[in-house]
Amino acid sequence: MSILDPNQAIRQLVKDPDWTFKVGVGGIFNALSLVVLCGGLMMLPASFCCWALNTGYILRVMRSKMKDPEAKLPDWNDWLDLFISGMSWLAIAYGFVMVAIMFYFTVMSGIMSYYYKLAKEVPSAKEAFDSAQTTHSEQVLWVCAATVALILLACVMHFFSSILKLNFARKETMRAGFAYFEAFKIIKTRPSDFLFVWLLSVGLLKLAIILPTLTVLGVFFVPSVFFAAQIVTALLYAQLGQGLEDNEVDEVKTVQPLA
Repeated sequence: MSILDPNQAIRQLVKDPDWTFKVGVGGIFNALSLVVLCGGLMMLPASFCCWALNTGYILRVMRSKMKDPEAKLPDWNDWLDLFISGMSWLAIAYGFVMVAIMFYFTVMSGIMSYYYKLAKEVPSAKEAFDSAQTTHSEQVLWVCAATVALILLACVMHFFSSILKLNFARKETMRAGFAYFEAFKIIKTRPSDFLFVWLLSVGLLKLAIILPTLTVLGVFFVPSVFFAAQIVTALLYAQLGQGLEDNEVDEVKTVQPLA
């Protein structure tokens, strides 16, 4: 089992002599995705194309570092492979987003329909006014509770999807992106490490957005800094994935031939 080392992830990034160029390319795609999106919803497919290329590269980083931790960062080439790999994962991640949205709107519609039914049953105007004052505070409470539940659900789904993304990078198949039971087995191997990496990655990505915006010129570097944080996150998950690869090799070696 490999030892988790966040410092090693940063060293793996900066020891590549071309790391600034590779990070810069990803930053350009991040910036283009935002600029294109300003053109309206009609430009959303073009923005998704930029996201797909960056996502495909992140998946390639995870895959290559799991196979050879000492290898350089992969080159920006084979663009069609990057696009297909990235778009495949974006399609899987879109399903998680839709589940969270459907949960929130289902709960909200249920709350609103319940109080609307109560309002229709009130016979007089005075009772309706008193009922409105009572139900308003109840509605606020239910809406806050549903919002908190949505945030918790989003956190759980984001953590779980990060494991599926690692499995998707390892297996390079669409089925791996939906291997929920296998994801649970992966989490059980090193639950504390996976939780630590997930929390660290969330913090890194948030800092990559917040810190550069503290200065006027830093705003222009947000796309590249954010992409660098994505690569570091991918390198951290690759360390955990390397341990999984070792476990798989050990399991194969322990299989005895049939008599």
